[in-house]
Amino acid sequence: MAGKVRDAFQVSSTLRYAGAIEREHGRPDDALKLFQLGQIRLMTAPEDDPRIAVVTAWLESESALALADMEHPQATEYLTRARDGWEPPDSFERSGMDELTARVYLNLGHLDVAEPYAAGAVRAWGSGEQRNGVLADITLATIHVRAGEPDGLPLAKKAIDGVALLRSVRARVRWLEPLVAALEARPGSDYRDLARMARQVVTTRA
Repeated sequence: MAGKVRDAFQVSSTLRYAGAIEREHGRPDDALKLFQLGQIRLMTAPEDDPRIAVVTAWLESESALALADMEHPQATEYLTRARDGWEPPDSFERSGMDELTARVYLNLGHLDVAEPYAAGAVRAWGSGEQRNGVLADITLATIHVRAGEPDGLPLAKKAIDGVALLRSVRARVRWLEPLVAALEARPGSDYRDLARMARQVVTTRA
């Protein structure tokens, strides 16, 4: 429909979300193609449209995340382009970009760089934005568990409890995967118990 009315912004936004779905289903290559198509469509958008800078930054950052899923070093270049010179229109957009930035560095193994971005997103969202706040909780917990930090277990428990309250199948199945993998990779019964709890949340209907 957006294509029929030649709305480049809406077409690119749709491609962004479609690409995110492809990436979450383990197809980062296909996701990158959709993000690139979105950037191409933006070339036809009016230069004075204030929404263009925002969706361009998100297409770049989503591309960075897809590349990070493949442990591709070029991910940081895309992330730099996404954040360079972009002024978030509101705190919601800023926190979303920080959380995504944390996941890029997490997937690349740069835990020390990822942690402050994730922590900032958790502080910004808190309990006021439940769904996105839970995603930030998961990202922060995954970083601390992988790093072997003492607070990794309580952070993981908080994240798992938060997901259990959501009705989103996507949150249960996709978002929890990295945290479950991190928990299962650590030695100790406490980590195994939390990993089992997370698995139960994945398979339990909201």
